[in-house]
Amino acid sequence: MKKIVTVILILLITTSLFGCSQDSLQNYKEAVEKTENRKSGREKILINIENEFNENNISQEILEELNYLKNIQIEIASSFNEKKDESKLYIKYGGLGYDLTMFSSDDEILIYIPMIGKYVELNEENLELNEKNNAELKNLQNLSSKIQNEWLELLQKKDVVKGKRDIMTTKDGDVKVDKYTIEPSEEQLRLFFKKTFAILRREKENLIKSSENQNVDVNMANIIENIERTVGKFEKITYKNEAYIDIDGYIVKEYIEVLLEDYDSEPGSSSKISVKVEIENWENEIEQRIDIPKVDEENIMSIDNIDDDFQFFLN
Repeated sequence: MKKIVTVILILLITTSLFGCSQDSLQNYKEAVEKTENRKSGREKILINIENEFNENNISQEILEELNYLKNIQIEIASSFNEKKDESKLYIKYGGLGYDLTMFSSDDEILIYIPMIGKYVELNEENLELNEKNNAELKNLQNLSSKIQNEWLELLQKKDVVKGKRDIMTTKDGDVKVDKYTIEPSEEQLRLFFKKTFAILRREKENLIKSSENQNVDVNMANIIENIERTVGKFEKITYKNEAYIDIDGYIVKEYIEVLLEDYDSEPGSSSKISVKVEIENWENEIEQRIDIPKVDEENIMSIDNIDDDFQFFLN
């Protein structure tokens, strides 16, 4: 009798553990989708990129150029609702910082560039929007969703571990959160990269058309090929993600670390790239008041002259 009871207890515990693991993966997927599908709210993303290079046998000129890329910091703070969006972007590298503010609606994008003190206005007229271009834009917007779906499909039950519930201080105040640790294997990461590049190759024509519509002269096929080749050179890739999900099912904070290492890099190439990302989400589904400023014509910079104006300022 005791043996039967013991066996039953072991089965119950095993089933319970299996169920928790399964629920952890599903709960994380649902939280990602729910957070991504918010109609309104606020978000802040901090990205810190550290680059180490093989500095053997390179010229002083190249070394100075590489020094500019050793540390890159990016900060994006956004407020959004169903009709409008306001985002502030700050980039720092080479000891210099650059920032801009972008307002967008269904028919207009307004970008304020503090270093010049003027706005760039993008609307239906200067973007030459039409039914065909709108279809292309929609295809590009789906690109991010396709890549995210590949990531979620790649994760397995063992990759997502739920920790204990805790109290976390957020911009909404102190909230109860569950900690989820996401740590896939290197094999999964490499498969994800392969699938991502396959998606980019399938979407190559849309990407080319989009760049042509924006008057950007780039070889999209070469860009995709070069990035894929560069990623493939790294001998070790590690990834760790800590996501904190509140009782409403939103990811309120997230910490992501990606490390790529090449133990035999060529002179001037990256030997190690460390990327750390911190994401905060708050005021989820709370209506945001966003006012797109009215700008006089004299404060609007022509998109055709933007390169010349930047060069004038930098010189």
